[in-house]
Amino acid sequence: GAIPNDSVMKDVDGRVRAIACTHGHLDHIGAISKLAHKYRAPIIGTPFTADLIKQEIEAEKLQGTKNEVVTMNAGRRRQIAPDIELEFIRVQHSIVDCVFAAIHTPKGVILYANDFKMDRSPTLGQPPDFARLKKLESEGVLALITETTNAGVSGKTPSEQIAKDLVWDVLMGTEETKSGVLMTTFSSHIARIRAIIEAAHEMGRKPVLLGRSMEKYWGTAKRVGYAPKSNDLAVYGRRKSVDKFFKRMMQEGKDKYLPIMTGHQGEPGAVLSRVANGETDYQLESGDKVVFSAGIIPQPLNKSSRHIVETKLKMRGARVYDNVHVSGHACVE
Repeated sequence: GAIPNDSVMKDVDGRVRAIACTHGHLDHIGAISKLAHKYRAPIIGTPFTADLIKQEIEAEKLQGTKNEVVTMNAGRRRQIAPDIELEFIRVQHSIVDCVFAAIHTPKGVILYANDFKMDRSPTLGQPPDFARLKKLESEGVLALITETTNAGVSGKTPSEQIAKDLVWDVLMGTEETKSGVLMTTFSSHIARIRAIIEAAHEMGRKPVLLGRSMEKYWGTAKRVGYAPKSNDLAVYGRRKSVDKFFKRMMQEGKDKYLPIMTGHQGEPGAVLSRVANGETDYQLESGDKVVFSAGIIPQPLNKSSRHIVETKLKMRGARVYDNVHVSGHACVE
């Protein structure tokens, strides 16, 4: 990851009143535990985001961050200065509890809209608050600060419902087979993981989450109410427990389980990479299926790593289903 250079803040007239976080992806909150201690300001986020921030701060012992972490739901407002209010407005993204931040000032509203999509039929949570956005326009928007990865791509980003249909279409096509089916997706994409879990139950296979980040994000989702507390789901984060599971899976039968694992970008050390390298007891065989419910993050290293792991999987006999996915970023629309 990267930490932004905040030295420019020295030239800003005034002091930081709040650190507002619009969602919990690491490229948005990962530097908080390294930088927030410089500012006497609360850190504000929605429940899922705030929980992740607390975990980041807890893991970073060096800086000793003491900032208050404030939980604020979408649709709520908070006074952050005598004449400035912060409002969170509900929107959709590839992580739950995503919001726009509207900063109400005496001169008008500054709307910060960073990483989002306008999903009118999400599978988890409610659609964006279009009514509030429309009303905000009439109140006077002074500035719009916006960015999304697909901003330069023509067309409209499909709904997460489409991704769920794609996942079910692929997995239901394998339900009659006794061979292994392995899934990989973003650990933070709770809506996608829930769709895969539902499909696993329909197939008669027990879903199993594998990898440290799977354990982290699913645990967070359970704490804040975005993940059902199902007894028919196993979660193994540590390497030893992952290896024990694969050993049991090979003994009991591949068709009994649907592992959902880390490694969709081909990251070295992730569970899928270890499977592809033959570093676990899971034996890839001809007829096994590996489903990537994730696109490649557009960066040269990711493209290379993903190509390498896919090639290894194919060389070991697996059939690879690529890009069973829709983006969480709005296009030009």
